[in-house]
Amino acid sequence: VPVPGSGSYHLSCRKIKDIDRELFRRDLRASRLCQNPPESIVDLVTCYNTTLSGLLDKHAPLKEKTITVRPRVPWFNVMVKEAKRICWKHERIWRKTGSELDRERFAKSRNRANHVMEQLSLTCTETALLPMENCLRDIRNWMITDRLMINDEKTEFMLIGTKAQLAKVKNITLTIGESVISPSEEPIKNLGAWFDRTFNLNHHINKTCRSAFYHLHNIRRIRKYLSRESTEKLVHAFVTSHLDYCNGLLYGLPNNAIAKLQRVQNAAARILYRAPQFSHITPLLYELHWLPVKYRIEYKIITLTFKFYARVSPETLP
Repeated sequence: VPVPGSGSYHLSCRKIKDIDRELFRRDLRASRLCQNPPESIVDLVTCYNTTLSGLLDKHAPLKEKTITVRPRVPWFNVMVKEAKRICWKHERIWRKTGSELDRERFAKSRNRANHVMEQLSLTCTETALLPMENCLRDIRNWMITDRLMINDEKTEFMLIGTKAQLAKVKNITLTIGESVISPSEEPIKNLGAWFDRTFNLNHHINKTCRSAFYHLHNIRRIRKYLSRESTEKLVHAFVTSHLDYCNGLLYGLPNNAIAKLQRVQNAAARILYRAPQFSHITPLLYELHWLPVKYRIEYKIITLTFKFYARVSPETLP
């Protein structure tokens, strides 16, 4: 369902109410319009317009203002507009009179407006899911034709949004073949990355750290039998690969989330140099030529962008 985009409007306004009337009256009396007005009609009109414009610019200067209008939801129509208008009308009457009868009318109109918006939003959601179900049906038919099997019952889908947005969505299902699937509330794994409903990627980061620390624990146990070069190869194979995989998804996350991955990298560097647990980490990372996790993410995105614009990346990349 297409959603209309937001728009910006530039407005020019004056604060007429803030004008000092006495000062404005004094300047008007001292102007040429009142002291020595022109005799011809054309000059008099010109003097009148010029004098008033100058006084307005002096006492109430013109100000520019930019207003950003939020996009309306796609299901907003005349019915919602009329229901909200009646609700606002009854609310003004009730606040003006304060009577119990007007309060009941306002409550009824408000409930009706909420009911209309809820029904229209559900209809809009069903309409939005229809193209997805049609696409899945075509994929399923194609797989059956080519003697492939799609596990209808194992198919998962997830609704992503803020907690407030997800609370508004109720009774959403997706039909695939003969199976009716409800949205998953648990994190879902896709191509090695874990996605949750709010898309904060905390579950993915925790899984990555858990796996990396597991391998670091095993490497630490045999570190005394390994050279530095062999240990570095093991760290790159079992730890750094976890930190770098799908790390482009982590761009823009808060520092407290990236700090968990940074602790993994710090632990790996200390194991390589057999440094104490609380030793300063910056010299070790500098000697290893390791960028911190935050800058590794940015470097990866910048490199991919440069290769795309320089046309040296594979054609499969977008």
